[in-house]
Amino acid sequence: RPSTIHHPQPTAMEWWRGNPLVLAPLVGGSDIAFRRLARAYGATVTFTEMCVAEYYLEQRARREAGGHVRHKRYVFEFHPDDRPLVLQLAGRCAAPVIELANDEMFRGHIDGVDLNCGCPQMCAENGGFGSMLLRAPDELVRMCAEIASAIPYPLSVKLRLLPTLDATIELVRRLASVGVRAVSVHGRTPEMKGLRRGVADWDAVRRIRESAPESLAVIGNGDVEQHALIGERMR
Repeated sequence: RPSTIHHPQPTAMEWWRGNPLVLAPLVGGSDIAFRRLARAYGATVTFTEMCVAEYYLEQRARREAGGHVRHKRYVFEFHPDDRPLVLQLAGRCAAPVIELANDEMFRGHIDGVDLNCGCPQMCAENGGFGSMLLRAPDELVRMCAEIASAIPYPLSVKLRLLPTLDATIELVRRLASVGVRAVSVHGRTPEMKGLRRGVADWDAVRRIRESAPESLAVIGNGDVEQHALIGERMR
């Protein structure tokens, strides 16, 4: 008689609240091999690479119709040891993010969904996703409310600093009020990239964490380039 092995997973709040070491999503790098390697060195929560929901759905439909798939092909791979795992999605609006997050291929393999509002690259600027969403905070809050109410996973948001710290704190509070369970704060503004990237402002990250409502987990991000820096950043 076959037996079923159950791997109990912590609830969303348990694994966000337990001071986890989070492996930030890396485009082109966060495959299953890299995620499991990072876990061997202490990572306790991992993310898939960012997937642009509209693009993925469009290319899948094109492929199923026998058409040519252009540019990037996303590959999603899973392993029982790679949990908790968060699916990071990007999109201009809620509908494609909801559709892809609810896809059966992720059921039983992921523990959360993350909306990327932090990518500052040209592809995001041209596509209207990533950090471009921070330009319209009201629309972003409505988008997150719609997603959070329509998926069976806790929703988190990756973001960058707004022009002022007060504006960033206010946005974080509003996101928590519509059901966002965690935010990853990269300590740079969207304009800080390339030759103007500067250094991440971890004091701003700390103040955002201290100002956040108790219901929200805050994850710091940016310039953790050495394993030895982890403890310093977590203080």
